Amino acid sequence: MSFFAVVPTGSKGEHILNLPAQKAVCLYHHGAYEELPSVHDTLLSYAREQKLTPVGIFRHCYLEGPPQHKDKSKFITQVLLPLACSK
Repeated sequence: MSFFAVVPTGSKGEHILNLPAQKAVCLYHHGAYEELPSVHDTLLSYAREQKLTPVGIFRHCYLEGPPQHKDKSKFITQVLLPLACSK
């Protein structure tokens, strides 16, 4: 599992990594982080049904969370499943 945060263009640092554009399926999860494994299952099932090939690991972008909310039901996480590009 990995996570990322959007930073201003040109930011530098040892933990800043620019990811290349990549085909993926994603969804926005509204709820607790403990529910993310079921979100992963949903995306994997969708990929299988659509005959898409997952590659790499899930990516999480935490848009709303503990800094903004105490109520876990208000957390918003973008979950992405990278896909192999069809040729």
